[in-house]
Amino acid sequence: MVKDAFELALKKLSIRAYSQEELKNVLTKAGFGCRQTANALEKLAGMGYLNDEDLARDIYSYYTSRKPCGRILLTEKLKQKGIPSRTIDSILETFTAEKELNLAHQLAAKYMAKKPAAAGRSLARYLSARGFSYDIVRKIINCCSSVTNIYGD
Repeated sequence: MVKDAFELALKKLSIRAYSQEELKNVLTKAGFGCRQTANALEKLAGMGYLNDEDLARDIYSYYTSRKPCGRILLTEKLKQKGIPSRTIDSILETFTAEKELNLAHQLAAKYMAKKPAAAGRSLARYLSARGFSYDIVRKIINCCSSVTNIYGD
């Protein structure tokens, strides 16, 4: 059993990255007091092991390059990790509407390659579930339906 909040926090951080809020919750659930928790978090932040902005950038990078999603889902993922709203806003400044539309196009193309007959509602549900706004989904659906109409499908 771990007796020190700092030791437990290091053990957790050796497995994966945590936000300050997440790690605070872990330490609190483990029975450490406010002072022990605060000291451990402060020490880890000072050592560079705990940085919400770096974590938010990593999450942003993952969800824009490897597992594309829309602004809505990306914001939710960052909030779930306990990233402060101010940090979320600054990270998402680079997530332009054009970038989001490009990601939606990529996902739609992959989806349509797997299910060519699944335009319309099915594609709209798929994109909505991945956090794309109604406007983005509508643009993609309009684009896909005009492409299929050209070929007579």
